[in-house]
Amino acid sequence: MTISKARRALSCCILLWIFHGDGGVMPVSDAADLQRLRVLKHSKGEEDTIFKDIWEAEAFLAEREAERLLQGDIFDPPSFPPTPPPTPRPNPATPAPTPVPDCLNGRTREQYLFDQLSLITSPDDLLNPSTPEGQAFAFMNNDPLQPDVCTYPIDQRYGLATLYFSTDGNGWTNNQNWLGATTECNWFGIVCNDGVLASNITMRANNMVGPLPDEISTVYAMTQMLLSENSLTSTIPVGISNMTQLCVLDLEMNLVSGNPIPGQILVLTNLKQLLLSDNLFEQQQLPNDIGLMSSLTALWLASNGMIGPIPTTIGQLTGLQSLFLSRNEFTGTIPTEIGFLTDLTNLQMFQNVFVNEVPEQLYGLDKLSVLRLNRNFLQGTVSPNIGNLDSLVDLRFDENILEGNLPFSLSQLSSLQELSFASNRIEGTIPNVFGTFNALEIADFSSNAFNGPLPSSLFDINAIRLLYLNGNELAGGLPATYANPPVLEDLFLNNNRLSGPVPPIASGQLTALNEFTVQGNSFTGSMPSSVCSLRTTGFLDNLFADCGGPNPQILCDFPSCCTRCFQDA
Repeated sequence: MTISKARRALSCCILLWIFHGDGGVMPVSDAADLQRLRVLKHSKGEEDTIFKDIWEAEAFLAEREAERLLQGDIFDPPSFPPTPPPTPRPNPATPAPTPVPDCLNGRTREQYLFDQLSLITSPDDLLNPSTPEGQAFAFMNNDPLQPDVCTYPIDQRYGLATLYFSTDGNGWTNNQNWLGATTECNWFGIVCNDGVLASNITMRANNMVGPLPDEISTVYAMTQMLLSENSLTSTIPVGISNMTQLCVLDLEMNLVSGNPIPGQILVLTNLKQLLLSDNLFEQQQLPNDIGLMSSLTALWLASNGMIGPIPTTIGQLTGLQSLFLSRNEFTGTIPTEIGFLTDLTNLQMFQNVFVNEVPEQLYGLDKLSVLRLNRNFLQGTVSPNIGNLDSLVDLRFDENILEGNLPFSLSQLSSLQELSFASNRIEGTIPNVFGTFNALEIADFSSNAFNGPLPSSLFDINAIRLLYLNGNELAGGLPATYANPPVLEDLFLNNNRLSGPVPPIASGQLTALNEFTVQGNSFTGSMPSSVCSLRTTGFLDNLFADCGGPNPQILCDFPSCCTRCFQDA
């Protein structure tokens, strides 16, 4: 029998029907049925048939048991699979939240802040409520913004809060939003380049009083720090060296002292503008390694009381465009290496103690628009190569010990707006080359040894406002064109050898004239009434002439016309 046939045979229900004497039938399918058969046969006196029937029934049951065992031990289980249990219907799952890094590691928020900020500030200062750092720490613990300390730049917020407390933020002219429930990017004067990190702080003239704290180093993405015209004190903080992206540092007109260019400044290789004029860097010198600051385009150290020579390494700052060293006590000669600074447009070294000649190399800086070497002890002559500086708008060599003649090449400086050779020992004539100097507003040739006639081309300049020719040996008469400049305010001709009458002026001329000095000359005649009328119709406040004594050289009514009369000795 094959397995499949056996399965089909055994799948049928087999019953044995036993017939007994009364014609009835009885199904026998298991041992219980067989026992009932025995009882029935015995009760009806059919013992003679009982064994036959029982034997047949037992044989049937034996066959049933054999088939059951055969099916269980030999045949394979049914080929059709059992009905699988129903797949449970999934419930809609709530997306798991993105895990947030837990930086606290069981610490309280305050303990975490303390641990982090102790890496910046000493723990003693953090816990001292009288220090700016302690006040900033207290602010961080009670911060109305309550930023996530694990993801927020808390060091920057702490550093700026320390700046606030260190410079009396409550007394600032403008402290809008500072220490409020908003990011630092919304605090007054702060600009962020990405909405998070501060890149610019501008607080000029904001009544900041006190030292810059070292904690300013935490604002490491800062590119511009513009804090001029305040009352910042102490020294440049060491922590500033961490601000490696800093391009502009402007602390002008403060009370900062100590070394203006310490090591923490020298390492700022991206620094382009270092503006430190008008502070308290007395008795400090420029470092020899200043050449390391090769990215500088502006170095302003004027009015600081600094001393010593200018190091020759300054010639390594080849990108420099403006150099302000005026109003100090620098000594020695002007380094010839400054001639390497070919991008210079503004060079101001006035009011120092520089000696010897102006280096010839300076006359090769043809991009210069401002050259101020006045108020030193420079000697020698004005080089003919000065004509190379044809971009100049401001040239001042006054108050030195310069000698010789002015070169004719001065004619090439027709862009000048201000020109001064006052208070030197220059002699000879003043070159009459100013016919094309249309922008010249101020010309000062006073207190030298110039001789010869007045350069008449000076009176052809419409822009001229202040003209000082006094204190020389100029001779000859006053040209009638002296009244041509329409905006002339000051005309000083005193203490020369000028002679002849003072020419009258036409109506509408010299209406802006405020001071007119002609004393110490040999002028004769009377002061023209047209000039005197400027006292009432114009702005003439001071008119000085040799109108004093019993025999005045020039007649001039005092005080209605002349405001001061001198007497020729």
